[in-house]
Amino acid sequence: MNPPACPNCSAPLEPMAPKCAYCNAVTPKGRADAERAEQMARQQQAYAQHQAAAQASVNQALAAAEVNKFASYALFTTLPALVTCCAPAGWLGAFFAFRSLSVAKKNGIPAPARAIVAMVLAVLGSALTVTAFVGAHFDEKDKEKRIAALDAKSAQNRKKATLDAKTACDTTEIHMLKSGTMYVSAKMVCTGEPVVTGATARLDGVSYVSNGKTEGPFRVCLAKGARWFVVHVDKSTDDCLDEAPKANDEQEEEVARSTYATLLEAARVNGTEKRLAGAKRAVERAETSAKTCTDATLAAAAPEPGSAGAPLVRAVDYDVLDGKADPGFSFLSDSDIRVYLAQKGASKSRSELAAKISRGAPFLVVYKHTERSLPQVTDNGTKGDFGLTGGTYDGTLYVVDLGRSEVVCQGPLTWRIPTKPTFSLNKSSTKAQVGARAETDYRERFFDGATARIKALTNGKLRLGYKPLD
Repeated sequence: MNPPACPNCSAPLEPMAPKCAYCNAVTPKGRADAERAEQMARQQQAYAQHQAAAQASVNQALAAAEVNKFASYALFTTLPALVTCCAPAGWLGAFFAFRSLSVAKKNGIPAPARAIVAMVLAVLGSALTVTAFVGAHFDEKDKEKRIAALDAKSAQNRKKATLDAKTACDTTEIHMLKSGTMYVSAKMVCTGEPVVTGATARLDGVSYVSNGKTEGPFRVCLAKGARWFVVHVDKSTDDCLDEAPKANDEQEEEVARSTYATLLEAARVNGTEKRLAGAKRAVERAETSAKTCTDATLAAAAPEPGSAGAPLVRAVDYDVLDGKADPGFSFLSDSDIRVYLAQKGASKSRSELAAKISRGAPFLVVYKHTERSLPQVTDNGTKGDFGLTGGTYDGTLYVVDLGRSEVVCQGPLTWRIPTKPTFSLNKSSTKAQVGARAETDYRERFFDGATARIKALTNGKLRLGYKPLD
């Protein structure tokens, strides 16, 4: 078989030659190879473009995720910063917002609204923080001027043995400004006269008005060292101590205030223990006959400030006062009194409980029983058929004047729960469920009876608070 000839010069060609060896013309084999190579190049270019597009899509998605992440960080950081006027947190939020916006711009992503809002909040928060710091600086200057003016007016009178009302009020105002109890923008109201006992004094009728709101009244305790100074001020009704630590300068006055607070805590605890012990003795020696309170005996039962109703009075089971508390009847006793009597010593927490117990009307309701029993469930042998035994109370409700340790009125508390449950039951109710419901019914009956009894005894001048509308 003759070899193929070159179409250009008719020279014989090698079968696999891409070009003619004589005239260098492209052979059919060469054209086929070139077309095949071009096709492969186009395929490789298309693949590279596809890969680049896929990578760009991934990069865009990653950038979008980063933009949204930092936008969320920015918003969640600047919002609390704005509320708390915390500049460092606001600056951190601004950094997150800037990072989100810059990444969005670099990648051609629309700027997220969260980042824009966060940036605005960061700027606003920074402005508010600066304003607050500037305002605080001027407030501090105003406070110093106000204290200096009060000091100048009262300095000589504070060194006198006696304490007049104006000096007591100025001394109190200085202390409340220095301690931060009252802001410099507040207006002091002092209408009381100091009650001086030797080197100590008590001042009532103290309050202040800030932003249209009145805070107080406060009870102020003062002491005489090198000068008259405030040793204690709060809203409690605790009486001031007859003696207070001495002090010759401001540093010693701070120490005296700390010492006085400790002494006052102990006095609160001791005073509450004495009042509760006095209530126990009053009930022990009380007669058994019923006695209604008179208007004179309830003269101290004034309505609580801001309340139009009769003042609340705390209640306690006599057994709790006697140190023989029955857990099953814990509902008879005020929780603060129960916790207070369970603790010992003069700890801070016990002093705080004593202060709470002393607030309100100076009366205490004491329940003393001759017989009582919690309800017990009996199974009558048929599914869902239960009976009740016990659930009785025979006793007396005493209203004790804590200040005089005297029973001012008393009346009987007596009832029996029915032997069959009067509350609704499901046929599938268990004995335990019936027992729990029976105890609830027992407590509700007690509260109803006690509420009705104290209303009758005091003509509605005291209330126990068991019922929302009692």
